[in-house]
Amino acid sequence: MATVADGIRYAGRVVSGEILAGDYVRLACQRFLDDLQNGEERGIVFSQPRAQHVLDFYRFLPHVKGDLAGQPIQLMDWHVFILINLFGFLVPLVDEQTGAPVLKPDGQPVRVRRFRTAYNEVARKNAKSTLSSGIALYMTGADGEGGAEVYSAATTRDQARIVFDDAKTMIKKAPLTLGRFFDFNKLAIYQASSASRFQPLSSDAHSLDGLNIHGGIVDELHAQKTRDVWDVLETGTGARLQSLLFGITTAGFNKEGICYAGRVVSGEILAGEHVRLACQRFLDDLQNGEERGIVFSQPRAQHVLDFYRFLPHVKGDLAGQPIQLMDWHVFILINLFGFLVPLVDEQTGAPVLKPDGQPVRVRRFRTAYNEVARKNAKSTLSSGIALYMTGADGEGGAEVYSAATTRDQARIVFDDAKTMIKKAPSTLGKRFDFNKLAIYQASSASRFQPLSSDAHSLDGLNIHGGIVDELHAHKTRDVWDVLETGTGARLQSLLFGITTAGFNKEGICYELRDCALKVLQGFNSTVEGAIQDDTFFALIYTLDKDDDPFDERVWLKANPGLGICKRADDVRRLASKAKEQVAARHNFLTKHLNVWVTTESAWMDMPQATQTILDDAFFNVEAWINSELAIEFSEQEERAFTQEDGIKKPKGFLAYPSALFGTLQHLLSGAASTLTADALIELVYSLRKVHRQGAKFMMNNKSLFIVRTLKDLEGNYLWRPGIEVGQPSTLPGYGIAENEQMPDMAANAKPVAFGSFKRGYSIVDRIGHPYLTRPLYTQALCELLYHQTHRRDADRFTGHQAVANRENQRINRDALNPRRHQDPMPPGTRDNGQR
Repeated sequence: MATVADGIRYAGRVVSGEILAGDYVRLACQRFLDDLQNGEERGIVFSQPRAQHVLDFYRFLPHVKGDLAGQPIQLMDWHVFILINLFGFLVPLVDEQTGAPVLKPDGQPVRVRRFRTAYNEVARKNAKSTLSSGIALYMTGADGEGGAEVYSAATTRDQARIVFDDAKTMIKKAPLTLGRFFDFNKLAIYQASSASRFQPLSSDAHSLDGLNIHGGIVDELHAQKTRDVWDVLETGTGARLQSLLFGITTAGFNKEGICYAGRVVSGEILAGEHVRLACQRFLDDLQNGEERGIVFSQPRAQHVLDFYRFLPHVKGDLAGQPIQLMDWHVFILINLFGFLVPLVDEQTGAPVLKPDGQPVRVRRFRTAYNEVARKNAKSTLSSGIALYMTGADGEGGAEVYSAATTRDQARIVFDDAKTMIKKAPSTLGKRFDFNKLAIYQASSASRFQPLSSDAHSLDGLNIHGGIVDELHAHKTRDVWDVLETGTGARLQSLLFGITTAGFNKEGICYELRDCALKVLQGFNSTVEGAIQDDTFFALIYTLDKDDDPFDERVWLKANPGLGICKRADDVRRLASKAKEQVAARHNFLTKHLNVWVTTESAWMDMPQATQTILDDAFFNVEAWINSELAIEFSEQEERAFTQEDGIKKPKGFLAYPSALFGTLQHLLSGAASTLTADALIELVYSLRKVHRQGAKFMMNNKSLFIVRTLKDLEGNYLWRPGIEVGQPSTLPGYGIAENEQMPDMAANAKPVAFGSFKRGYSIVDRIGHPYLTRPLYTQALCELLYHQTHRRDADRFTGHQAVANRENQRINRDALNPRRHQDPMPPGTRDNGQR
């Protein structure tokens, strides 16, 4: 059973440091202890009986959810501390006309509760509703107040009913105790003997006028966009002697975004230079933006954040649960949707005015570039923006598109948005409809669609919002240009490019990145080449120039969601692999640290040795380098000849186009994310007999494990291990080549290939590894000798009938006439990679 002593002891342990707590909690506890000791000097006394009375009341309250449902509530120490403060401290009742204390017949002063207003801020899932529901029931029927009116208020009636419904469930689960004190219906909990009632109220402030409030519980106070509800409730308590207005909340998103910027600039949050510049730009515009006509609308910023409260997670353990925006998400959203500028008449150059003479304001940012490492919830952010601009942005006939290099990539954002609607039928499901091709809102004639990178199909669009996912993969600027042109007729359009780093520094992505950096440098300085563009939002999460990529302390700069949506131990594992393997290193740098790597450096690193080592070495350095290169070339070539795109590198056979008929034929396998024995055998006989001679299967080790378990109709394994030493294992009589660059089994992947690769793929390989030595002088004037090796490899997929790809859901078979081992490029024509 909780006692007053528990609350007093809690305060003492916090102040002494025995209980770890923040400064604000320590101050609250110190205040309590000081008032216990010295409060009488100010007329404040602590009534232990009154404090214990409310604690005793909680003994009758049962848990309403989870494994403890129906069992008596055990108050936590911090709950006890709040309750004995609110109901234990008393002050003399003062006559408003004379200013003298009101006295009892025995000459003692009449004492009433000290606290009339309370504010409690605590993170979610700390039993706030349990505390609030108990206070509401106590003030309704156990506080000795005749005709008590108690209300729970929130931004929506559903939110307000959380406290009310919990209180009602408590009564249901305790019929022998609470059931004798209270009655209830759908609208209220009431106590006939005292003519008291407890009701939920929404944030329609006008419906609250004329109330005579004894207790008001305002839940999730941060979500109140204005102070209207609080003011009306506060006014309604004026006629009560011991009223209490209790605001209980978590931290609010809007403030979180502003605080995030301040904490980044102050260095409290570790961030790269580009992020610090973006945050400084935001804070400067908050303070000085009006000089350039820029204002920040808190209601508009909060509106988009409130919309995200209805969005559920779509994947993983949190699927179906409401999204909790991270600080950096909030920062982006309040920038994009909070800043406004006057709408200007294009002919006169004068601001467009409302009937009341105030300028019409539209959103400031029309273009946004966000670069961040993978697995930081980019798709979650993008899907929410797309849905908001489709159906909650107040734009009639809004057209919103997600675009990428492939339709499958474009559908990632679209499919996530569609899944959100499916998982929230009572909220999003009432606002949006969808089919395979689009999400749409009939009431506003708006729609959201995925689009592939066929730029010609995008002409004629009237775009309100464009989301370009993985912008680094766009080889040309065609898609971006067409989308940008399509936004011209909209007053508040937004073109949002979101991406990780890539390899192609000649493409549109790096061009926009360069522009973004110039905008960040130019907002408050005169750096040469800097740009002042108030319509361009830029936020780039990456490492700083001198950061060690294997220093865990800097990973947060590229991964603002590290430890929240991205596991540090996973990054640690990839870093360990990157230290050992060159191919893994460049993937680690680009995808997980958001560092741009050139195609040349990605294809081959340069081994290096000091001149001293070369002079003093007692072994053949060139032979040693050759042996090391054999390993590195093998790894890089395996990647290149499997899946590279052919830009300054060989083109992998998986990168060649496929179609229902022609280049690659598809046969449905009937399995979305695995293999079946029948489909594997069908793959073999999809090739002509002449091409099956010398053919092999190719797959990675994960697929290999799955394949080894396949059986025929008689229960025999298809896999046949080699009987003699040195003999390879076979699958339906054909050899197996293990290639770690083959994709894992997944829907629409191509995890297994089969065919005669010698006939189907021609390679022109320059013989030998020439060496180039050149001196490089460092700041310390130490001469380094770089041994630069060159491989010139030309390639072409020359025998399309000789190789077939097994695709989950589909089987791909090449159907072009083979061209026998032509030399597609003479040696030395093209330098496909250097090291």
